[in-house]
Parts: sequence; structure tokens; C-alpha cells
Amino acid sequence: MLICTNDGFTGLDGIKLPGGFSPDVYPTAGYDAGTEANNEQFTQIVDPCQAIGPVAGPPPIPNGNGRVATSGVIAHHPGVQGVADLQIAQHGWRNPVARIRVERLK
Repeated sequence: MLICTNDGFTGLDGIKLPGGFSPDVYPTAGYDAGTEANNEQFTQIVDPCQAIGPVAGPPPIPNGNGRVATSGVIAHHPGVQGVADLQIAQHGWRNPVARIRVERLK
């Protein structure tokens, strides 16, 4: 899951495993699960976002974060748009969001 999102994630699908012992590194994009509105409110994103800063948010909601459910489909994540509590300068990101290393160990 991508921190400072409510349903953003990254991952790999359908890669060929490397032969031998040389690792392969894959850059991965951010995706939106389409299950929650991207309203960028601290009360509706994961608590670690507030913990890592640089902007402090309100205390976490007991029993989990608030949620505005949607019934969308998985798509490329638009990134932080700066429409509410999240600001592009402090919380923004671009693709790729991760590099995943796949390596045979034995």
C-alpha cells in the first residue's frame, strides 16, 4: 500500500522469474484500487501518513479510518492532487513508486 493514500498500491503481475542468480529489478507504478474516494482527508487515509509528517494531522480515529466507499475499478493512481489535507509539495509522488528486486537465493 502507498502511504498517504487510502487505497493506493503497487505490485508486479506476470513477470518472468530471473534465471540463474542474477537479480532483476522492476520499477512499479502506483495503482488505485477504486474502493475509496481520493478525497485526501487525513481522517480517511492510513494513520502512518500523519506519523511520518511533514504535516501533522488529527488524532487517529478509533477502530480505523473513515471511508467514503466507491465501486470503481483498478486504474493508474493519479497521485496526490492537493485537494484537501495532503499537499503536493509535502506528500506528492510520481511513478515509479517502487523498485522491486527479484533474486534467486538458492
